[in-house]
Amino acid sequence: MRKAVVLGGLGFLGYHICQELLENSVEVVCIEKQDPRENLMMDEKLLYMGRNASFEWIQGDLDHEDERLFALISEADTVYHMASPVSLESKWQLKNQTVQQATKWIQTISQSMKKEAMVVFPSTVEVYGDVPGLITEETPPQPTSPYGLIKYELEQSIIKEANAHQLRYLILRLPTVYGPWQRADMTFAQLLNHEDDIYKDRSTLDALYVTDVAKGFVHAATQRDQSGVYHLTSGKRDQWFIGARLLGAREDLLKESQTRSSLSPKKAEEQLQFRASVPIEEGIRLQEVHVQRRNRLR
Repeated sequence: MRKAVVLGGLGFLGYHICQELLENSVEVVCIEKQDPRENLMMDEKLLYMGRNASFEWIQGDLDHEDERLFALISEADTVYHMASPVSLESKWQLKNQTVQQATKWIQTISQSMKKEAMVVFPSTVEVYGDVPGLITEETPPQPTSPYGLIKYELEQSIIKEANAHQLRYLILRLPTVYGPWQRADMTFAQLLNHEDDIYKDRSTLDALYVTDVAKGFVHAATQRDQSGVYHLTSGKRDQWFIGARLLGAREDLLKESQTRSSLSPKKAEEQLQFRASVPIEEGIRLQEVHVQRRNRLR
């Protein structure tokens, strides 16, 4: 991979993917919509990114017909589509509107990419729903949340457009991802910020440290000659609950609300060589250090 475009490259996972790409000597174009509510955080991330001749930040909005963005996308070997209208606030009544907007983005991206380039899309293990036992990529999706259902419909859109435009694709289904810059509305971040009213993440099936995920996204795209759907997992049980307990979560938050399930790491290990390397204890410590450092700078 010589050049990558990261759409939503100043978001939580997008930022770490940009960092990992740069460490692998890949030229990176980060496209991010300016959000006045996030100006300070975006400035901090750009500062951490540092001066790098291989990194370029472009303010762009996929809702606008911007030929500049289309041209940048057309030059990339890999496009990481981390920008999405899907959020914690996704409600059943907004499902059709959200899918319509996100599908339009996927169509725009696919039409702009050169043939045989790769699009990498982050999905969620919520597409499996609440099923018991060992979950593999062959487990039939049965989403029960609007977020899971929307993501599954967008997976189908990615596959359809990739096939129509002779693109390769990787769809990577993720559990809860934590670490520096985690969204403030996620459970671990709420606990670290000592919020009064703490609520549980949508999925407690597993927890992965963000740099492990970023390495997985980058490594997978550099070695895959074909397309596929994978989930990334620690391969261990109860990681989310261990992390929440380490952060002093209340007992009512630690009650399991899902069927006893686990994610099989086999397919991603064998075909993508993905293995999580950061223990939950170390990952929690690193996120805590990051939060403390930011609080001191404010």
